[in-house]
Amino acid sequence: MPSIKLAWKLLRRDWAGGELKILILALLVAVTGVSSINFFSERIRIAMVEESSTFIGADLQLTGSRAAPEEWVNRAEQAGLTVAKSVLFASVVASDEDFQLASVRSVETVFPIKGSLKLLAANDTESQINYKPERGEVWADERLFKKLKVKIGDTVEVGVYEFRVSGVIESEPGRGGSLLSFIPRLVMNDADVPLTEVIQPGSRISWQYQFAGERDTINDYSNWLGEQVNSTWSVVGGSEGVPNLERTLNRAQSFLSLASLGSLLLAGIAIAMVANRYAEHHFDHAALLRCFGASQALVLKIYAANLFALGLLTSIAGGVTGYLVHLGLVGLMQSMLPANLPQPGIESFFIAIVTGLIALTGFALPALIRLGAVPPLRVLRRELSPVTLNSYATYGLTVISIGLIMWWQTSDIQMVAILLVGGGIAGFLLTFIARLFLKMGLFFQTYMTGSVRFGFSQLARHDKASTIQILAFGLALLVMMLILLLRNDLLDTWRSKLADDTPNHFIVNIEASDTAAMETFFDQKNIKTSGLFPMIRSRINLPQTATGKVGREVNITWSENMPKHNKLEQGVWSPQSTETGLPAISLEQSFLERLGLNLGDVLEFDTGGRTYKGEITSIRSVKWDSFKPNFVVMFTSDAIKDMPANWMTSFYLAGEDKKQLSGLIELFPAVSLFELDAIMQQVQRIIEQLSLAVEYILLFVILAGIMVLLATIQSTMDERMFESTVLRTLGASKSYLRNSLMTEFSLLGLLAGLMASAGTELVAFGLYEYAFDLPFSLHGWLWVAGPLSGIIIISVAGNMAARSVISRPPMSSFREIQ
Repeated sequence: MPSIKLAWKLLRRDWAGGELKILILALLVAVTGVSSINFFSERIRIAMVEESSTFIGADLQLTGSRAAPEEWVNRAEQAGLTVAKSVLFASVVASDEDFQLASVRSVETVFPIKGSLKLLAANDTESQINYKPERGEVWADERLFKKLKVKIGDTVEVGVYEFRVSGVIESEPGRGGSLLSFIPRLVMNDADVPLTEVIQPGSRISWQYQFAGERDTINDYSNWLGEQVNSTWSVVGGSEGVPNLERTLNRAQSFLSLASLGSLLLAGIAIAMVANRYAEHHFDHAALLRCFGASQALVLKIYAANLFALGLLTSIAGGVTGYLVHLGLVGLMQSMLPANLPQPGIESFFIAIVTGLIALTGFALPALIRLGAVPPLRVLRRELSPVTLNSYATYGLTVISIGLIMWWQTSDIQMVAILLVGGGIAGFLLTFIARLFLKMGLFFQTYMTGSVRFGFSQLARHDKASTIQILAFGLALLVMMLILLLRNDLLDTWRSKLADDTPNHFIVNIEASDTAAMETFFDQKNIKTSGLFPMIRSRINLPQTATGKVGREVNITWSENMPKHNKLEQGVWSPQSTETGLPAISLEQSFLERLGLNLGDVLEFDTGGRTYKGEITSIRSVKWDSFKPNFVVMFTSDAIKDMPANWMTSFYLAGEDKKQLSGLIELFPAVSLFELDAIMQQVQRIIEQLSLAVEYILLFVILAGIMVLLATIQSTMDERMFESTVLRTLGASKSYLRNSLMTEFSLLGLLAGLMASAGTELVAFGLYEYAFDLPFSLHGWLWVAGPLSGIIIISVAGNMAARSVISRPPMSSFREIQ
């Protein structure tokens, strides 16, 4: 108990003396940045759980590319569950004024079975409904009304049949986050689908089954269903929410977490430096406690209690501030988020507190442990310092703490490993090159004069302290530049990959009998396509030597010529049969590697019960972001031309030429036309929101970087004060001292900037190649921005912080030193 009272008195004294201000601010910034992301992520998670049924329109949803076995539906009905079936497909919808690709849902029974569909009828009355359209009628969402310039009661064409529009869909459960969710919705009666003639052999269709009932029954059925389905089926319910929306938000959360971890790492550096200076200032006090009979354990307990109290109070404040900050983040990303987000639970607040305590323990405890090892004899001999602890054990605690928090925040062990290993290598290189530069600089001192020479000699004379400062400054700049680099490259790379003539239209569901007429149409209109390709849905049976699994149907095609946007990596592309008499096939490289296949392997295919084989004779690399038809399996001859298939192509059409599409739809009403412009615009809006959110979190990275600057300068303030006092006493002017400090800080900034640029390139290489799967190239602007920003920021901040060293009278400084 007396030790706790003493610890409290020491904490109050240190608080009043302002010695811990930077440590408190650094920890506050770290906890605020991390907790704001935690609050944001927790609200998304709760929303996905609580509103799952509202999102999908049922308690459980099964989606696949074929009709479900009757056994699955019968079991659900026997268990007392309500079952509803829908068929989803894409089709062009046309009016007298315009046309638009729509996502069509054909409803067999009532829809939805959980929640309701908000519909605006002809008399402008809004209603919440749970039924289906009448025969010959359709419901369309507001976007479709505006595009087609129709009103309730007008007729529209779906395929070859005309329907009367009887309602406006204002909101609908279960839209999801797939490609079709970007385009307008149309709901029709399932019995009317054959009239449209849109669905042809090989058409892309999704069957969706929705189930509703008691929670226990749903859970039991969900568990049973999970044992029956394979990877061709998607089961959504309970905590899964809308899978694609959740996946998009998870990516955003991971990216924001990475930015917030940057602020945490910088704040940790500042905490470590302040804690080290704090420990050195308390060596004498710890020695007195030892003289009064305190054991090493008791001394450590006193200062550990100080550390815990300080961390607890600051973490609580950081949690409160983080909650306020996350409200701004929610506002920036509002259009991406579910409506009426629930409030985060109290556990998010406790996570913020635990994060702060772990960070403080990992970064500050190694320095404070030295206080327990201060010898009592230091009271008489001040040059005695505590025995240095095992560096591996001391800094291992720091690395473990960093890794634990990073893994906790990102749940991505690969990314954490890359950051820790890359950061460690960068730190080692920074240290080595900085020491080497300082040693080499001694040879150039003879060419320097006056205050410039003195400023450089200060760095060289205190090479260990200078190295630590360069390392701290360099890591601060490294983290800030890395976050900026990720913001620019990861969010903008996709735009730089798109050429001006990148296809912005896809056509699918082209019948084989229409391919010649369609090619003629494109030739007459001077529209350059990516080529027409048949698309055949097939299951693949792998040889026993394969190490992976396909588990789902894939799209395969055939062509005697390899597509221009593919590259032959191995083997030979040949339209001739192999020596075994089997048709030759070509596989996409990553697909082949994932399955553990090799050249010469034989694959068996199953298309609608018809089986056929092919031998792998070549391996291709594919540009999946080319917006052109791409396939993992291609037959290099027409050996499978008799298989049921629909055809597809893509092409670019400028805005002023889009009127030509009307003639296309009139000639081929059953095709599905995807205009990617609207999708790209929506993706662009999402990316812009993510950019704003990252810039928002980047503020914490900058604040944490400022804390590092202040902590680093403060850590050398005692030595600077002593040397300045001696020089002033010997007659040095203020301008001489000011110029020498400017030289010293400018050199520190130059070295730190150069080292940060190199370290940023190194860590970015690891992240791009192994975490984000992006091509890496050197960034020239880093090698200019790094040194320049280092010189400006560090010289200005250093001179401002060290102003008191120059302006304080020598006598006053002598009294303080004594």
